Amino acid sequence: MFHINNTLLLKKSKTNKLSLKKLLPYFLSSIILAIILLLITNPQKYTSSVISGFLLFANCVFPGLFPFLILTKILTDLKVANRLSARLQNPMQKVFKIPGIACYIFLMAALCGYPIGAKITADLEQNGIINKSQTMKVLSLCAVSGPMFTIGAIGSAMFGSVKIGAIIYLAHILSSLLFGFIYCNLKSKDFSQNPPQQTTNYIVNYDTLLSNSVYGAISSILIVGGYITIFFMLIEMVSATHILFPLEAFFKAIFGILKINQNLAQPFCHGLLEITRGINEISKFSTTPITISLSAGLVSFSGLSIILQSLAFAGKSGLKFGGFILQKFFNAIITILICYALCLFLI
Repeated sequence: MFHINNTLLLKKSKTNKLSLKKLLPYFLSSIILAIILLLITNPQKYTSSVISGFLLFANCVFPGLFPFLILTKILTDLKVANRLSARLQNPMQKVFKIPGIACYIFLMAALCGYPIGAKITADLEQNGIINKSQTMKVLSLCAVSGPMFTIGAIGSAMFGSVKIGAIIYLAHILSSLLFGFIYCNLKSKDFSQNPPQQTTNYIVNYDTLLSNSVYGAISSILIVGGYITIFFMLIEMVSATHILFPLEAFFKAIFGILKINQNLAQPFCHGLLEITRGINEISKFSTTPITISLSAGLVSFSGLSIILQSLAFAGKSGLKFGGFILQKFFNAIITILICYALCLFLI
C-alpha cells in the first residue's frame, strides 16, 4: 500500500513539474508584453532610464572593469592559475575543501570585482582545471566585489568617505571568507568525489594571446553593460507599477521590529535588483552604522543584475540560480552583522 501511494506521489510531482514547464513560457511572455506596453506608454521616461544606465556603465564600470577582464584572461591563458594551484593545493584543501586554484580566483576577484570571479571560474572549468560540481563551492568564496567599487564608488563618491568604503570592503571580504569556509566544509563530500584536474603541460599560444583576451573581454563587457542598462529601465518600471510593494512592506515590517528607519526599505529593495542604484539611494540618508551595514549587505548580495551576469558567465559550469541566490542571501546577512560590529569600533 505504501509503495502504491509513493508511486502516485511521484507521478503527481512529475505531472506538476511538467505543467509548470508548460505554463512558464506563457508567464514570461505575459511579462515581456507588459514591459513592451509600458515602453510604448511612456517612451521618453524609460529611454531616459536606459541612457542613465548606459552612462553609468560607460563612465564608471567600463573604465574600471575592461582592463581587468583582459589582464585576468591573459594570466589565465598563461597558466599562472595552474602554477599557483599546485603551491596552494594543500592549505586550500585543508581549510576550504576546494582546489588550490580557488585562491587565484579569489585574489583576482577581490582586486577586480564583480563579475570577475564568475568569469575566471567559467574559464577554468572550460579548460578542465576545475569541474562542474566544484563551481558552487568556488563561487561561495570567490564571487566578491573589488576595492574600486566599494572604496571608490560607494565610499568616496556616494558616502563621501574613503574610510566608510574601506569598512564596507573589509566586512564584505571577511564575510565571504567566513561564508566560504562554512559552505565549502558543509559540502566537503563533493571534493573527494570529484578531485580537481591538474595540468602539468603549460602550452601557450603567444601569437593569439592578446587578441583572444581582447575579444573575450569585449564580449564579456558587453554582457555586463547590457545587464546594467536593462536593469536601470526595469527599476523605473518597478517603481512606477509598485510591483515591489509586497517586498517593501515585508522589509518595512522587519526594519520596524529592528528599530531601523522604515524609509530605507524602498532603496534597499532597489538594491536587491541593482546595487549601484540602491546603495546610492541609501547613501542619501544620514550616515549611520545601519545605512553603512545595509549597503555592505547589498554589496555581498550583489543584486539580481550581477547574479544574472554571473549566471551568464558560469551557467554552463552547472551554476544554478536558486542555489546561488541563497548563497548570496546568507552571505549578505553575515556581512551586515560584521559591518555593524566594525562600525561600532571604527566610526
